[in-house]
Amino acid sequence: MLLCAGSALADNYQYRFVGADQAAARHIVLQPSDLPALSSWKGGFVKPDETRSNDRCNGYLPKESDLVVTGDKETRYSLNGFTIDTQASVFRSATMVATDWSRQPKPSALMQCFRSDWPTYGPKGTKFGSVARLPLHAGTHSLAFQIVFWGTEGAAKRRVRVIMDVVAFLRGRTEVSVMAAAPTLSANDDTVIRAVVARVSGIVDAKLRA
Repeated sequence: MLLCAGSALADNYQYRFVGADQAAARHIVLQPSDLPALSSWKGGFVKPDETRSNDRCNGYLPKESDLVVTGDKETRYSLNGFTIDTQASVFRSATMVATDWSRQPKPSALMQCFRSDWPTYGPKGTKFGSVARLPLHAGTHSLAFQIVFWGTEGAAKRRVRVIMDVVAFLRGRTEVSVMAAAPTLSANDDTVIRAVVARVSGIVDAKLRA
């Protein structure tokens, strides 16, 4: 799954890429043609992290080595501190996707991982603030949450509050994660970030349904 975080030496998926599924994953992730406003943003396709080196949560390590990923693509865009990231992983079968989802930690355990282990897997030099579930849904199964943390920016190391909203969902043979993050100054910024992650999740899910 694309959510979990923790320590090292995870039981890893088998990556056996198939041309058609790589093309499908490439189509599913967010591209400028899906959202015209992205034309002024920097970024595009990036190499997904396929090491699965941080899939442990409170000591629990889900089994993954019996699951085969046949397509995996990721895009990332940024503008003035705002970042949008999407990743799509296509599995050999829908049964494998459902199995992977069922093995993940319960939401309450996952939230506790963020609270207790932030120094291990949060951005370096940041301080954890809070984590909460979000009422956002996509795909046939989904989980959405918001993490608030504190970082610094600029030569003066000004302290900034950062919000990161994440939606993970599955549909058919594909697991998807959508992330939007940005420094915030007001409650209205929180609303903007949530609206962006909801819009992007809807765009990506619509491509999966097509």
